[in-house]
Amino acid sequence: MDLWLISYAVLWFLVIAEAIALMVLARAVGAIVLGTRDAIERDGLALGKAAPEFEAIAATGTKVGLGDLSGTYAALIFASPSCRICRSLLPGLPPLARRLEGKARIIVMLRGAPTDAELMAEEAAAPVEVWSIGARGIAEQFHARVSPYLQVIDPMGVVRAKGLVNGVEHVEHLLFEAGLRDQAIAQHSAKPLLATTRG
Repeated sequence: MDLWLISYAVLWFLVIAEAIALMVLARAVGAIVLGTRDAIERDGLALGKAAPEFEAIAATGTKVGLGDLSGTYAALIFASPSCRICRSLLPGLPPLARRLEGKARIIVMLRGAPTDAELMAEEAAAPVEVWSIGARGIAEQFHARVSPYLQVIDPMGVVRAKGLVNGVEHVEHLLFEAGLRDQAIAQHSAKPLLATTRG
């Protein structure tokens, strides 16, 4: 009986390990596919296109929208509450946001309810902002199908760079590609990125 239980436990361990390996592989394949120029052009708004009007709810409970972004660069990071990579990105965002304060805003566009935004805002910490955009509508307007996906809006509300981001250096790189020239991000301007285009 003990031998049977051991073999049963080993079998389940192998099944779980295989499932984890498949998830990692799927993510890697997705990153490769999304990193191609064709995929970059397909996902997100077209470079040079004006961002659409929208209404979201900030973690503070106030209504926010495109008009609140005028006059500064905005890094809109589309994320979901269940996205582990999105959460792993959070700790590195506040230092970047502080370095770029007054020049660019970093906003997590969360596919979730306002309560989800409140919880993520606690994880991210100021000055990173978290806006609740609901499950679908606004993400569809921006053609953001995956997470975490970044679209950089310039001070005139035009999309200047976009791509899949797996680390803070990717966010910095896309801000640089979008036209934000600042010493705080210049050191990362040449780093390779899975998905990067210039407007």
